Amino acid sequence: MEFIKNYILKLQEKIRYYEYLYYSFNSQKISDHRYDFLIKKLRYLENKYKHILVIKNSPTSTIGSLYLSNLKKHKHITPMFSLNHVFSIRDYLSFEKKLKNNLKKKLFFFAVS
Repeated sequence: MEFIKNYILKLQEKIRYYEYLYYSFNSQKISDHRYDFLIKKLRYLENKYKHILVIKNSPTSTIGSLYLSNLKKHKHITPMFSLNHVFSIRDYLSFEKKLKNNLKKKLFFFAVS
């Protein structure tokens, strides 16, 4: 179990390093697809082994970046959907369904207005 715990901690450290480079220096050392894969892997391991490791500051439990805290927040009128976490056909179909449902709501809103 110590091996798994160390592996998870190293994976968190690696992801934080990539985030630091990206958000602080606009330097992307790995592809978006690879980054998303690492996050998905970390989330899986943290859920599977949550009984041996309690993580409060994991990259999977933080929103945004600590490195960009001086930026102003902006609320979008429509959701900003992304294909970032699509790794399978099932992921894509779920994404497509979410888009279609959102589009139906928008069309209904404009038809009623």
